[in-house]
Amino acid sequence: MAHFVATMHTLGLRLRDRIDAASKDREAGLTTVEIVLWVGFLVLLAGVVYAFLSGYISGKLGSIT
Repeated sequence: MAHFVATMHTLGLRLRDRIDAASKDREAGLTTVEIVLWVGFLVLLAGVVYAFLSGYISGKLGSIT
């Protein structure tokens, strides 16, 4: 019975240590998420600029001929 109690005590301590470590490091992946969001925004912005310039140039080419 003492072995069982010691095992449960050790398991409880390990679990508490893991929970404490996880709660202290909550911002670990936020840098990656921020980078992905910035890259997505820049790709979207580049697409909008390309569409605008493509339409503008096509309109000017049509008026030249």
